[in-house]
Amino acid sequence: MKYVAIVASILLIGGFIYADDFTGARPLGLGRAFVGVADDANALDWNVAGIASFQYMSFTASFNKLFAGISGDNIGMGHLSLVSQYRTLFGYGLSWRYLFSNVYSEHHIKLGLAHRFGWKKKGFFGKHPFSIGAALRIDGVGYNLDNATPPDQNMITSGEGVDPRNDPVFASGTSKWGFSVDAGVLWRFSPKISIGAAAYNLLQPNLALNTGEENGKLPMQLRFGIGFSPNKNMLIAGDVRYYQEGGNVITPHIGIEQWFYKHMFGIRAGYDVDELTLGIGWRLKRHWSFGFDYALVYPLNELSKAGATSHKFSAIFNLPNPIPAWDFAAISVEPKIKKLKPGDQIDVSVTFKNLSAGSAKNVNYSVYTRKPDGTYALLKTGTIPKMKTGQEVTVVAKFQDFLPGEYTIYAAIDDDGTALPKINSKVSELDEGNNVAENTVRIFPGPKPSISFEQDTLHITRITFQETEEPVLPIIFFDPKSADIPDRYKRVLDKLADRISNNPDVVVRIAGYFDDESDGKDNIDIAKKREQAIYNYLKARVKNPDQLVIDTKHDYAKKRAGAGKRYIGIERYLPMIRHENRRVELSAEMPKLAKSQIEQIIKFKKGQIHKKVDFSANAMTYKTILEKNPDVMLLVEGYATKDEAKPTLLEPSFLRAADIKEQIKKVVPFYLWDRIFAWGEDRFPADEPHVKISLLADGVLYKPFPGRKIPKGITVGNPQNKVLMSVKSDNPVVSHRAELYELGGGVVKLFKAGSGEPPATLPWDWKMDNGKYIEGGKFYYGKLTATDELGAVGEAVSETLVVDQVDKVYGEESRLLVVFRFDKDVAISPYYHSRMEAIAKRIIELGERGGEPLTIAITGHTDIIGLRRRNQELSVERAVRELKNLRIYLRHMLNLKSDKEVTKWLKDHKLTLISEGHGPDRPYTLKKMRDDGTTYDKMIGDNKVPEGRQFNRRVQVEFRAKKAKGRRR
Repeated sequence: MKYVAIVASILLIGGFIYADDFTGARPLGLGRAFVGVADDANALDWNVAGIASFQYMSFTASFNKLFAGISGDNIGMGHLSLVSQYRTLFGYGLSWRYLFSNVYSEHHIKLGLAHRFGWKKKGFFGKHPFSIGAALRIDGVGYNLDNATPPDQNMITSGEGVDPRNDPVFASGTSKWGFSVDAGVLWRFSPKISIGAAAYNLLQPNLALNTGEENGKLPMQLRFGIGFSPNKNMLIAGDVRYYQEGGNVITPHIGIEQWFYKHMFGIRAGYDVDELTLGIGWRLKRHWSFGFDYALVYPLNELSKAGATSHKFSAIFNLPNPIPAWDFAAISVEPKIKKLKPGDQIDVSVTFKNLSAGSAKNVNYSVYTRKPDGTYALLKTGTIPKMKTGQEVTVVAKFQDFLPGEYTIYAAIDDDGTALPKINSKVSELDEGNNVAENTVRIFPGPKPSISFEQDTLHITRITFQETEEPVLPIIFFDPKSADIPDRYKRVLDKLADRISNNPDVVVRIAGYFDDESDGKDNIDIAKKREQAIYNYLKARVKNPDQLVIDTKHDYAKKRAGAGKRYIGIERYLPMIRHENRRVELSAEMPKLAKSQIEQIIKFKKGQIHKKVDFSANAMTYKTILEKNPDVMLLVEGYATKDEAKPTLLEPSFLRAADIKEQIKKVVPFYLWDRIFAWGEDRFPADEPHVKISLLADGVLYKPFPGRKIPKGITVGNPQNKVLMSVKSDNPVVSHRAELYELGGGVVKLFKAGSGEPPATLPWDWKMDNGKYIEGGKFYYGKLTATDELGAVGEAVSETLVVDQVDKVYGEESRLLVVFRFDKDVAISPYYHSRMEAIAKRIIELGERGGEPLTIAITGHTDIIGLRRRNQELSVERAVRELKNLRIYLRHMLNLKSDKEVTKWLKDHKLTLISEGHGPDRPYTLKKMRDDGTTYDKMIGDNKVPEGRQFNRRVQVEFRAKKAKGRRR
């Protein structure tokens, strides 16, 4: 009974004062420090302003077992609360708390409203949200006298006690109700700090049953609190409570909370001067959430002697708001790599979140970038089909650009990307300010190297022996009814196999033929065996057998010689003619390219010489093919009509070709210019004037093998040079490579390769990797390549290096101008159309370099088949015609106005041009040198074999200088 008296005293005297502190297991577990936190549905009873700060519809139910160590009574408390938000206008809530014992009970009903300033995240309150709220409360007390234990009769008789049922206090009844108001403010100063204040019982209703009793008046209570969250899983809270109870009473409260395992399990502890509290919590979060909290309250005052601990149990259930306030947020923009080089393509992961208290459907998003020049570019748009409450959705966009500088990548939710850089929003949200997230990437320019030479000219005197270039005939002739390859062709086939391998885009077509008189009529089988033999031989020697194709659609009986009208005396030559028909012919093509890439026709009007053409679309094809295939050339052929032949067809046709060539050179790198040739048709008029541009693969098969230049002595005037190098780069240089290139060729010298930056200066003796000096007549350039840590590569080339070389040449330089078909006045391949311009360039080069007088003879030749007199006339005619054409080429290439000016230019440069016809008297020979230094003539124009006769059907250019005297080369 002693303990019953203590409990009764607490309920009757202090029940109203302490009742507001007994709501929710989580606040109790925090030591009743919750006014500055107020972040769940318990806020309605602790700080009504807090109900304006969350968007869910939240329902809370709790039960307290109070003073468990007290016997003789059953004291407890139940609590129900419902809190929600109406868009961004206000939060509202309703709660009911019921305190009960055997003889006493309390009812507290609250209806609260609150408003938050700063939902839109604009202005001062957008960064520091501020909430205010008020609650109307209905409080009631009641007494159950039936459960009261009256004093014994002696005490009643003596007047020391009164039967409660007869006590005048209850004369007017056993219950009473009153009204009051609570108010609160909450300021979320930052994401980590919040400050709150609350006032309770502002109207201080009197709930004493006897209206004259002032002790029944509920005192007003004030609380001030602060919450601090150093991280998302930890909370430290502190409150100060003030009220009057026979004087001013101030009590501090402090609590701490720590969550674990993705905010699923938490522990709490709290303290004030009257009690120590402990608590635990558990949360299950989906698009809805459910939680459970427990608190143990252990008194530190006189109640501890009775073991009067209290136990608090709460359950909280959050549901999406039936009238949600939409809020979508762009959470992050995460580029896979932030430091890029031009052209890098990366994935950009962007994350969006539905912060609304409801699921959303068909939410638009966009990903876009602001470039260094201030313009915007859309990277990706899309629609998220469904976003549950609290759900994060990640999408991936691609980013790629080439302009160096800083790029800002934006991710925008509730935007369709149609109004960049503005957001085209479709939904009114709580916070329009969090719809965009951003991050930056930077594209760094590649390294900018520089390479030059202290000297750009090598001065050298060289005595050499010049071997004659060796012509190539891609035709293999066979003995009657034989498919065995004669040994004399194998050296040429071996060299051609190397050329085919070095020109990967070229395919060689192999076509076999038979002679119906010496092989047998309709002997297709022997023709197929011949082509198969050549195919097998080359296949064993080329790197890629796919570059070889056997032609199955040609006429196997087609004659190469003797197909024309027979003349008297031809019988003696029939064995030779039949031999020329027993053959395999090789032809070159580039089948991987479209016809429009290989060949282009430019039409002209009659009399029109100049026509502007845009070749930018063809530039990359020309560059790529010529760089990959060193023996492919670009041939520009001009044609004119009969009416334009004034005085010759060559004038307008060559001028057209030369004009188009100059336009092509503007879109092709300079080191490829010597692979572009202009040619004008001088014999056969065209139906309409035009220019034909062709990527010609015939050079793989017909380009002569160069003759050796065999040095006999050398003197260098400036034997030492220096390579000067530097690199400018925004990022560390990880490697470099400095090389010397031959113009139009490959690497001839590796100066330096290694990690880091190149040395500023490098000595060089003008020699290539083969130990020889760079050669006269060729051009060279240095190339420095630098790579930074991003993998960006910068390249630089130097000015051209040249050789000021005085050549004292032994031997006679000669070049083929054209090789003719059997009994026809046309070249055996369009490749020879390039020879005229090349020879004209050589003449101009020799003339401008000066030296001893030089005679340049244009010589015509034939084989032995046919009448000797006619062969002699034909050789003269061909030589004269080619000399005339050569002078026209020289005139236009030197920009001279007349043929007289050509004559003067030749005289001024000690050059003489002549023509000679030798018929069959001078079979083709090559000047060669043995290993012992002695020279000899190698006969390749042997009229006894078909290839020799073919080489003899030629026009040749011979450069004749005095022995041991020379000119600059």
